[in-house]
Amino acid sequence: MTRTLLSASLLLLASAAATAGERPYPEGKAPTIANAERAFPALSAIYMFSGARSNSMDSNTGTQTSVHCFNASNVARQVRFLVRDFAGTVSDDNTISIPRLATRTYSTAATALYFEDITGTLLGTLSQGSI
Repeated sequence: MTRTLLSASLLLLASAAATAGERPYPEGKAPTIANAERAFPALSAIYMFSGARSNSMDSNTGTQTSVHCFNASNVARQVRFLVRDFAGTVSDDNTISIPRLATRTYSTAATALYFEDITGTLLGTLSQGSI
């Protein structure tokens, strides 16, 4: 039993090594697109989540989605809130500067629960969206 398990483990390791050797690029060095243009070159996608919802365009009513961002860096950072609907169409696009060691809140519309630093200007209600 032990020899069979050992043989299976060695075969698995040999198979993984062979697969790694077949890559057209070294480990950790995936190819990049040359001269790719970015709308916001200083920004990187850090967090994205789905399930965003907004069923009312009026302040302090209905269901809204809020996002809190904390900047743990020693310098101010720009954060972009790009909201897409279920089909991928951009519904809102806002950018805010967050000072070092500070928190900022974005909501799809004003809420009674939080004091938003920035609120969305959605094109309509949002269901199964992403931010």
